Amino acid sequence: MNNSLEQVSSRNDKVAIQDRQAEEDTGDLFDLDIVKNFAFDKAESPFKFEFAAIEPEPSADSAFKIEPASVMVGSRSTHSFTVTFDPSKGTGAFKSIVLASPELSLEELEIQRGGQLGGGQGTQSSSELPKKGSLGIISLNLDALTIDPVLSIDRKLKMDGQHHMRLKYWSVQGEDEAPKKVQKLTFTNDSKADLTFNLSLNGPFEIVKTKTNSGAVHPLSGADTKAKTSSKVVKPKVETMFCLQPLKIVEVHVKFLAPPASDKAEWPMTIRNERNGELIARFANGDQQKLFLDGVLMRPKVQILTDFLSKNDYAMDELDFGRVNVEKSRRIHIYLSNDTDVTARWQLNYVKFPKKQTIGHNTTTPWEVENMEKTDDASVFEFDVFEVSILF
Repeated sequence: MNNSLEQVSSRNDKVAIQDRQAEEDTGDLFDLDIVKNFAFDKAESPFKFEFAAIEPEPSADSAFKIEPASVMVGSRSTHSFTVTFDPSKGTGAFKSIVLASPELSLEELEIQRGGQLGGGQGTQSSSELPKKGSLGIISLNLDALTIDPVLSIDRKLKMDGQHHMRLKYWSVQGEDEAPKKVQKLTFTNDSKADLTFNLSLNGPFEIVKTKTNSGAVHPLSGADTKAKTSSKVVKPKVETMFCLQPLKIVEVHVKFLAPPASDKAEWPMTIRNERNGELIARFANGDQQKLFLDGVLMRPKVQILTDFLSKNDYAMDELDFGRVNVEKSRRIHIYLSNDTDVTARWQLNYVKFPKKQTIGHNTTTPWEVENMEKTDDASVFEFDVFEVSILF
């Protein structure tokens, strides 16, 4: 563009810049005229076709801005123009054409008129003045592409099309197989521009640590090493505002704030109980990106298995030894099965059979009558945390 301006600057021309939107139009693109042919082949072809491009209408609200729009270029000098793109117009592809139409200044026209008057040819008429575009038209294509700010997450998409992070918490802690209380999450900037954002949480979760290899700093983060407190009493605040450069990462450590296992109101006696939350990345342009957090409270479930089923239809948890000779013994094997991933810590506890103070024989079932006649003596049992021996 500077070279083109230099070609016309020697004549002290006035250059006006226009930004014209390049849109698809179903109308004509050229004006077609038949004019006389004054070229060397005029004897064979006395007429020829002349094509003139139809300029599009100037854009009313373009994403591109040219400054200055009009300028006087001095003799044998150059001038530069600044083209600014406004990305707040939305996402997508933006295309425009910059047209520069040089015109002779009034001083140059006066000089030409004076020279012609001195030559005795008379005053130059308005029809003989240079037409617009006769000095040439300088054009420049402007292309821009805007995209939505998106962070790449090292988590797979679920059936709902969203990223989920699952944090499991066992009621039995201290086991080697238990899942970690803190899970690591990695955000990556796969775009070609810096992404400025801050992280926030909702739900029973907490960001306990962040780490990044980006060289840029969020303008509001105040991430100055000198400004950070060095006190050992006050815990430093975790950084949650970042300016992530292309191909850089942010590592976020999220902790699940699970209630105590003894609190049955907050943690019911069920195998699974979920708590949900969100990790939200808020970008500088107002867009948001969410990562769904699924906290799972897990308890073990132990089932009792035996060699044979109980013959009593009223109480399937009762095992009957039947008739046993005083000189013989009978053994029943009891197996415990854990159907969950959670480690189960258990022990046998003696539970005394409750007897009713008042027995109504008219309303008592045969099963209740049989239970009332049982002798329930804890001294005949010996309990151990790992083994159970039944003595008769």
